[in-house]
Amino acid sequence: MEKMNKTKKLGVSFKCDSDIEKYIYGNTIDELIDGLDLIKDAKFINQFVNEFKSLTEEQLLRLDQIMLTTDDAKKIMKYAKARKDKIDTIKYQNKLIELKNMWMLIRFTSFAIYSDIVKTEDAVINSGEAKYAFYLLEEVEGVNKEKMKKFIFDCKDAYSAYKLIRDFQREEQMLSMNDILEAKNIVIESKNMSVISQWAEDIGDVTEMEDVTINYGTACNMYEFAYHIKNANTEKIREAINKTDDERVIQRFNSYFPKPIIKKSFWSKFKK
Repeated sequence: MEKMNKTKKLGVSFKCDSDIEKYIYGNTIDELIDGLDLIKDAKFINQFVNEFKSLTEEQLLRLDQIMLTTDDAKKIMKYAKARKDKIDTIKYQNKLIELKNMWMLIRFTSFAIYSDIVKTEDAVINSGEAKYAFYLLEEVEGVNKEKMKKFIFDCKDAYSAYKLIRDFQREEQMLSMNDILEAKNIVIESKNMSVISQWAEDIGDVTEMEDVTINYGTACNMYEFAYHIKNANTEKIREAINKTDDERVIQRFNSYFPKPIIKKSFWSKFKK
């Protein structure tokens, strides 16, 4: 927005350090706040509050309302954190939901006083992105873990399914055998070799994940599996890699995993 027109009442000007040069003008703090209301720039409001330390509570409450008319979720969250004991929590939560910025919504929910966790859970589910469910579980106490688990499984996201099982096991959270099997099936059906390898490394089922890698992966995938996974059957993987036409990986595998030399017994030379 371009510089506001000067008036005869001009007494004070204040510049915002933004990408576009912006100014507000007035004789009093209230007149400057009038300018902020016209510009509706969240960065400008944050800078203004930091600059003027003697703002009255009434002026701050007005700025609280003006901030809700802006659209920069990160700056709104920053302002709300500084004013968390004064703002209308639900109005700010609703604004972040409206902006569909799940990262900032979850951060806000983690520190806001009397935030509605269920409302944030529902917003995360409506986003359709399983990654936000993990961030919510990590950042906010009191989240409905069963609700988030069901959402993650419904998303059919391989990495999310793997990470859920891994994190729940590390934290000794309740998991049923059906939970583990459902997550494993999502991982296998994804054919995502990176996640399949991570599952084998952190959770187990090495032989099964090894077979999936051999059946659906490239020579490089097989090499990486053998390199990273303890108890991988290197001879079975060697046989599979040698059937490919990737000479570079074949050479690399055989160099890193030299074929064991079987010493012949003295009597073997007499056998036909």
